[in-house]
Amino acid sequence: MCKSPLNSTDNQVWFADEHRELPFNNVGNWKILIIDGNPEIHEAIRLGLDNAMFDDKPLRIFYTASEQEAKKLLSEQPDVAIIILGRGEVFTGVEGRLLRYIRQELTNTHVRIILLSSHLEREPEEKMIVEYDINAYITTQELTSQKLFSTLYGALRSYRDIMTIELNRKGMEKIIEASGSIFKLQSMRTFATGILTQLTALMRLNKNALYCRFSGFAATKNQHDFYILAATGDFSQLVDQPVKKVLSPSVRASLEQAVIQKRSICLGNRYVGYFQSLSGTENVVYLEGAHLWNEWERNWVELFCSNVGIAFDNISLNDEIEATQREIIFTLGGMVEARSKETGHHVKRVAECSNLLARLYGLSSEEAELLRLASPMHDVGKVAVEDAILNKPGRLTRDEFNMMKSHTVHGFEMLCHSKRKILQTAAWIALQHHEKFNGQGYPYGLQGDKIHIHARITAVADVFDALSNDRCYRPAWPMEKVVDLFSRERGEHFDPDLVELLIGNLDRFIGIQKAFPDA
Repeated sequence: MCKSPLNSTDNQVWFADEHRELPFNNVGNWKILIIDGNPEIHEAIRLGLDNAMFDDKPLRIFYTASEQEAKKLLSEQPDVAIIILGRGEVFTGVEGRLLRYIRQELTNTHVRIILLSSHLEREPEEKMIVEYDINAYITTQELTSQKLFSTLYGALRSYRDIMTIELNRKGMEKIIEASGSIFKLQSMRTFATGILTQLTALMRLNKNALYCRFSGFAATKNQHDFYILAATGDFSQLVDQPVKKVLSPSVRASLEQAVIQKRSICLGNRYVGYFQSLSGTENVVYLEGAHLWNEWERNWVELFCSNVGIAFDNISLNDEIEATQREIIFTLGGMVEARSKETGHHVKRVAECSNLLARLYGLSSEEAELLRLASPMHDVGKVAVEDAILNKPGRLTRDEFNMMKSHTVHGFEMLCHSKRKILQTAAWIALQHHEKFNGQGYPYGLQGDKIHIHARITAVADVFDALSNDRCYRPAWPMEKVVDLFSRERGEHFDPDLVELLIGNLDRFIGIQKAFPDA
């Protein structure tokens, strides 16, 4: 075999400049690490593998004669495909330490290891082959171009197949994990965000994908057009926007193709997932990256998205159930207000003001939404109060007022038996929304944080709306007078922190009043 000795002063000839240009975990080639103290071996292997290809990808060869440097490189870059480990005099005893480090400390069972010996009689011991998974053994006398190529080709084929199996094992684990996550009942927006997160994580299982910048969005169709529910990357600023107005013609064309064909499609570096729920709702998930999707990635995505389709049905059904619950709650709350000759818009305004106040107070979006749904039931107990008392224009007698106060307990008793979270929340609001922060309220004279935060919030929203709008027994108060009352009752009737939030964000609460006027 042709030899071309290198300069004798180059005792570490692994082309350090090449390593600085491109790290081991580069895209599009196979990494080969040669660890040997003989520079002539380095050059001979380089010449023997010049222009070699495997699976249409070139080899990239790195050299070192240092055990410590080899350990450092292998710990930092786990995707080396083949190690050629020399057993010359310089490496007496070293290969055992390196092999233990690779197989035991790094637990790297994927890399294929070829032992290279300068002596025919120095065959590797059987124990070494078994314990350290030595995959091939050649001597320098056998180091012809043909022998080198065939040995490396077999090792690369094994490495490729092992990594394919490992990658698919991880892919299946990720699909199982992701599917479990998306099947949890949640809002459609949260669900859409979760799909994007899980799909991106699934794609990043491929090492090449680490170099890709993924962008994507999930969209659902309303009566007129698809609008974006959740987005990431280049599309992250487009949430809640209609697809026709904000997406490029090429992206829209990809979506239209999937919608027309009513199936998911892969188009180069783009994936469009199409899902139609049992109720007829159409949803799409779009993801694009900087590389062409391979067959395994398409299989992962198709398997994952088959579960996404089922989950979309579950979420759509859950949304329909919740929409029905909301409609019933608002209708019942409106009926109560109508019976007392008040507008049904009162409950809508109280609901929106409660939601806003909850978010300003720092409650989670889920809890704020729960409060928005439950607060319209705060006066449901008034159905047990006589019309003559409920609609009396003048001042109530003591007995009449006691009858009026009983609506809190009646409301609680009507709702408390339900196991539904919305109705449980509504029960406690109905019971406590007339309690006062100073303990002078009813029905039980609770004080401070003994009153549930949901009831404290609803109390502020209820009184603010009641004073700001006409009632059968008086006209609406001027806003200055409303603010003055809340300032005086801060820490008395109302939670002082909530009063501060109300006054500090008054324009937003007035905006809710204007959005749902009585007439």
